[in-house]
Amino acid sequence: WAGELKIPFTTGLLLGLGETVADWRDSLDAIAALHTQWGHIQEVILQPHQPGQTQAQPAPPFSPQRLRQVIQIAREHLPADITLQIPPNLLPNAQEIAHCLTAGARDLGGLSPKDEVNPDYPHPTSQGLRQELAPYGWQLQPRLPIYPHYIDWLSPRLQQQVAKFDLPRAGLIGG
Repeated sequence: WAGELKIPFTTGLLLGLGETVADWRDSLDAIAALHTQWGHIQEVILQPHQPGQTQAQPAPPFSPQRLRQVIQIAREHLPADITLQIPPNLLPNAQEIAHCLTAGARDLGGLSPKDEVNPDYPHPTSQGLRQELAPYGWQLQPRLPIYPHYIDWLSPRLQQQVAKFDLPRAGLIGG
């Protein structure tokens, strides 16, 4: 319905709770098919499971190396105009974040004081990430929740508000 109603949409995969590589591919192919039909998927979040204090079922953490594998598979299965997002607070360090960016992720999610999805893992600040990623050749840039190529889907009133922001076309530059 989001595509039919021209609502830019973010979706994603939760990784590391029993799914297989075939499951990843099937899910990514389904997302790609929906996007091909409606053109509304702006971003796919690749959310690696990391244990938390309140989870119902114990499960091991999803490794950064496997996340890079999923990013590569996602780039193979998804159209190029769908951005891949990763959560920087669930990766152990800036080097792993840079590896994921090199593999094809282009957005760092949830840069906010509190992580509602993974409250046991505080988010780094945008300033801290800027400094940590600079040695790897990445430059963090702000962006709106809606990607630029969907702005014309907004009501005229919202388009006027969005036009007030002079932001770059992408969340990350470099690599």
